[in-house]
Amino acid sequence: MKSTSSYQNPFHLISAQTDNEAGAASFRYSLDQEVNDVVALELTAEQMIKDEAALLGAYVADDADHAKEFWHDLKEELTLWEMSAGRLLLSVADPTRTEWHREGWWGDEDEFNLH
Repeated sequence: MKSTSSYQNPFHLISAQTDNEAGAASFRYSLDQEVNDVVALELTAEQMIKDEAALLGAYVADDADHAKEFWHDLKEELTLWEMSAGRLLLSVADPTRTEWHREGWWGDEDEFNLH
């Protein structure tokens, strides 16, 4: 008679292999599921970054347009103030001196100091 300690039931071996295969398949499925979830999360984050970059670009372009408009308006306003100040100063100045200055009839810079 054979000893029972060395005897293995063939049905137990098949059952153990089936359990191992089922465990491996379950692990593989879980691993695939985790990888798919991480990939989906990464793709979502990448799309969100692209959307944020596009939104930021739109804000910067809009701000640049507003800045250009502001500086253009400021330049026009300062030009108007400069012209008004020039007209005011010419209206109170001695017409003879302004004509001589405009025509360049003054001899040199020392003649400007008439104090």
